[in-house]
This record gives sequence, C-alpha cells and structure tokens, in this order.
Amino acid sequence: MKKVVVVGAGIAGLSAAIYAQRSGFEVTLCGQHSIVGGMCTSWRRKGYLFEGTINWLTGSNPKTEVFQMWNHA
Repeated sequence: MKKVVVVGAGIAGLSAAIYAQRSGFEVTLCGQHSIVGGMCTSWRRKGYLFEGTINWLTGSNPKTEVFQMWNHA
C-alpha cells in the first residue's frame, strides 16, 4: 500500500487525508496542536468559550461546490 503524510490537521489537511485514504493510501496526519481542526476549533479562556469555526467555515450554502465537498467527506 502506498503511504502519504499530510502536514497540517486543519480543514484542508483533514480533507486531503480523507481523500487520500479513500483513494487507497495509508495516511499519517501530522498537526501542530493536540486537537485537529486548525482554525476551526473552539477554546476556553477565563470561563468563556470562543468558537472560531464560524469565522472560517465556508461552503454552508447548499448551492456551492464547497458544500457538495463537505457532504461527500
């Protein structure tokens, strides 16, 4: 089996890893942080929850090609 390393566990890296795995590759996903998602993650600070996803997530309109990709993944 062919192997691929994806550097970056944000949305682009996760998408690349999914498509590579579906195409028959053995995937190793490397990210900088302890959780995946990149800029599409939330975090807590001083009792408040900060949700970063809404500012970065595109493709929420069903008429766009990006929306179709999200449904496929």
